[in-house]
Amino acid sequence: MIKVKRYSVGDLRTNCYILHNTDENIYAIVDPGGESSKLEETIKKIGSVKYIFLTHGHFDHISEAEKYKNITGAKIVIGKDEEKFLSDNTLNLSSKYSKNSIIPFGADILVNDGDEIDFGSKKIKVMFTPGHTSGSVCYLVGDVMFSGDTLFRGEIGRTDLKSGNLEQMRVSLKKLYELDDEYVVYPGHGLFTFLSKEKLKYTGLI
Repeated sequence: MIKVKRYSVGDLRTNCYILHNTDENIYAIVDPGGESSKLEETIKKIGSVKYIFLTHGHFDHISEAEKYKNITGAKIVIGKDEEKFLSDNTLNLSSKYSKNSIIPFGADILVNDGDEIDFGSKKIKVMFTPGHTSGSVCYLVGDVMFSGDTLFRGEIGRTDLKSGNLEQMRVSLKKLYELDDEYVVYPGHGLFTFLSKEKLKYTGLI
């Protein structure tokens, strides 16, 4: 069974998630982008975490990744086209919008569209969804989707920041909307939603 716990972190109240495969007691963290005493306390109690998944490279999604890697031994996972954000504070926006610039760090696993990562007996599938940034990805496991800043409840991610592209966003949304299965969508900000509900809000954008 897959369980998801949401934490609101940092000044931008980014959603960071703890993903738990309860059958085999395996944990992962998704988008640790800001400080949270509750989250850090939980992570220290868990101890061992297998992965830290990053949906994209903006500072409010990556800023605590290296710290939690050091605490848990987790491997940092990011899309191959997004790796450069981890060492470029202009791209990750920390030089412009954050009180603290990101200290450059690296990823342990670079993923491509369609890759599957073992999470015990579960598989976490990578879907390449550029638009908000040039290398954004969504992660799918079971009936759960972590959409980062690509898809929110009732809206889509902005495309006017560095490396954003509206045409790429249209293609990515079409790709998501063509999925046959139902997913609970856990976005980078705001409340969860369902993919079927977002499909019903189609406005001609794509």
